[in-house]
Amino acid sequence: MRTWYNQKHEFVSRQEEQKGEEKVLSFILGRAGSGKTTAVLQKIAQAAGEKKRVLLIVPEQFSFEMEKAVARLVPNGAQQVEVYSFTRLCHKIFADCGGMAGEVVTEPAKQILMSLTLGQVRDQLELYSRQAKNPAFVGTMLRQIDEFKNAGVLPDQLRLFSRQTGLPQLAQKTKEMSRIYESYQALLESQFQDEKDWIMRCCALLEGRGYFRDCVIFVDSFMTFMAGEKKLLQLMLAECERMEVSLPLDALPEMDDGQPLSDGTFSVARETFLQMLGWAKDQQIPYDCPDPLPQSPRFQNEALRFLEKNVTTISPQSFAGENSGVILTRAANPYEEVRCIAAQIIQLVRREGVRYSQIAVIARDIDPYLTAIEDLFPKYDIPCFFDRREDVQTIPVFSLLFSALDALHTNFDTQHVLALGKNPLMGLAETQVALLENYCFLWGVDHKLWLSEEGFANHPRGLVEDFSEEDRQQLELIRQTAQAIVEPLQQLKESLPDHCTGKQFAQALYTFLLSTGARQRLEQMDSQAAALYQDAAAGAPAVDAAAGASTTADSAVDSAAMETPAGAYRESLRSWLSTQEGELAEDAETGDLRFTFWEEITEEQHLEITVCLSGSPASGE
Repeated sequence: MRTWYNQKHEFVSRQEEQKGEEKVLSFILGRAGSGKTTAVLQKIAQAAGEKKRVLLIVPEQFSFEMEKAVARLVPNGAQQVEVYSFTRLCHKIFADCGGMAGEVVTEPAKQILMSLTLGQVRDQLELYSRQAKNPAFVGTMLRQIDEFKNAGVLPDQLRLFSRQTGLPQLAQKTKEMSRIYESYQALLESQFQDEKDWIMRCCALLEGRGYFRDCVIFVDSFMTFMAGEKKLLQLMLAECERMEVSLPLDALPEMDDGQPLSDGTFSVARETFLQMLGWAKDQQIPYDCPDPLPQSPRFQNEALRFLEKNVTTISPQSFAGENSGVILTRAANPYEEVRCIAAQIIQLVRREGVRYSQIAVIARDIDPYLTAIEDLFPKYDIPCFFDRREDVQTIPVFSLLFSALDALHTNFDTQHVLALGKNPLMGLAETQVALLENYCFLWGVDHKLWLSEEGFANHPRGLVEDFSEEDRQQLELIRQTAQAIVEPLQQLKESLPDHCTGKQFAQALYTFLLSTGARQRLEQMDSQAAALYQDAAAGAPAVDAAAGASTTADSAVDSAAMETPAGAYRESLRSWLSTQEGELAEDAETGDLRFTFWEEITEEQHLEITVCLSGSPASGE
């Protein structure tokens, strides 16, 4: 049996009973572009005009734009309307009610703490005993614990599940995970606080305080919520004067035998909608369920509006109007797709007066089209900007450091040793490295053979008995190339014990960069070469980045009492770099080329590291 939402009659009857009574929980529903945010802003302006305390909760990435929108719409909006993400709301709650004591743990410190945790509990593990020795497992467990925290799962709940499940292997896995989770959390909380725990801490802190009493709360631009966010919203709902929530729903949920249908584009939002209704019913709070907004003012073109509505439906309809805005082209390959797009761009610019800056090319995955775009757009004189994230680890200095650290970690694995030799900052000619690579492939040079004379005593051309003078010269060149790579690696290995402090780790990397001549080669680059090869120049702050990660790591443990595996620092540095942003600029006064890294600590504080690539030595603040 299939019916419309089986509580609909209850909605009607309750609304009739509550006439004249202000609704506490109400929804603004509608498809994408239907005007939900505009409706929210209008209601905010109305509530602010009534001198109410207004809170607007939005996702982190939308908070700045919403602050600007509120400032434009509401006079003195900054004083009356508070715009928060959940993270910033936690900051506000801690500032008002206490709880900010303790340093916020960073990603490098998490890496170190997890590495120490695995070292402590390794003897208590069975299934994960072998994986616990692998530095890569540190990142795996950190991601898993983040998932647990997002879902509101505590170590005790994992342990209880392991006792109740009837699957032996799953029981053992969850038991060992709970042990790792519990030990890691205890080590973290001894010196730090984790942002992932903030919402649950806020919920405990606000219990019974009436913090949101007399507030009008608006929640916009969400489709669903994490476990901690749901708990905080329930607390808000119980205390506030009114809560209005916008959700992307095109219709009230449809039911099948008492259960909501989960098919369709809006299934996640439907589930959120029903959960929030359940909160209101459990707390006996009045609610309002209006029909979804009917129009989509975002789409001025009827064909686009129709396409947005029907493209993801199970039973799409046919467009009866005149199609004037949607062109579907079938091409043989990505190259032909790009050629067709380029021709349309030229037509728009030359015949219709459209500016290049008004045109966007969007792809689900841009990588298959990069070569075609880079080849065809210049031929059509089409200027373009690629909005894509570059991996900082591909910058030569960073790849130099990681190749060296990976080579040591794998006991001179040929893949990592050759990757180090191919790095342009090693100063080796391509022909030298090519000869060495061919020799290694021919004679199977790997691991300990890199450190022995026997590894480079064979004929460079294979199973040939006689050595000509040219063969001897070529073999000597191969030996010298291998020596130029291995010697700095051996020095790094000697200065970097298996267990070290963060300071020792940073000093070892700095000495390695000096011994390879990488820093000197960067400093010798003239301004023109630096402009053409900014990626290489931008790599100079690797030493400072290593120092920053290692300093953070040293604050995570008492280095006098406990040293940390060098592999943990390597993964810590890799994690830290993957989250960094930077800016390359020329100093107006000195003409020096400088690269600046920054890491936000709080809204008022940030760590800034500035590295001079030419002229005076590097400096950090």
